[in-house]
Amino acid sequence: GWQSTDYTYTALSLAALSSHTPGSTLPGPSATFTWSAATGALQYALWVGTTAGSSNLFNQYIAVPTTSATVTTLPTNGSPVYVRLYTRLASGWQYRDYTYTAAAAAVPATLTAPTPGSTLPGPSATFTWGAANGALQYALWVGTTAGSSNVSSQYIAVPTTSATVT
Repeated sequence: GWQSTDYTYTALSLAALSSHTPGSTLPGPSATFTWSAATGALQYALWVGTTAGSSNLFNQYIAVPTTSATVTTLPTNGSPVYVRLYTRLASGWQYRDYTYTAAAAAVPATLTAPTPGSTLPGPSATFTWGAANGALQYALWVGTTAGSSNVSSQYIAVPTTSATVT
């Protein structure tokens, strides 16, 4: 009949990023990456670059038991960002790759009406602008000299994109 012998193995354990869902957009020029601890890890390394496998934006070797690193050099142009998380085991270095999208650059709102340079319609005018990506609040200053607010200064909550000055 059949006879058997049992064997025990340990599955390879690599660190895996637990912050920032792969494929998502990073929050801005700075992001903290955290990962799960790997069984038997001797060291970790985090590489961040603008091409797969590169580390032109960030390259740090991290001692166990630390499982996070903050990157403050991320682009803000909507480009791909490649992250490689290394785990150093007794058998050598192993890694996992992740891809993200850099945050889009903040662009200030731009007035759309009345047309800049035109004559205002009278003692009252409604100013309208296009929504700015990532805006938290708008401020509309109207003055008799550039940069002044001696006629009006208003702080407008997002998503409103217009204000009337009388």
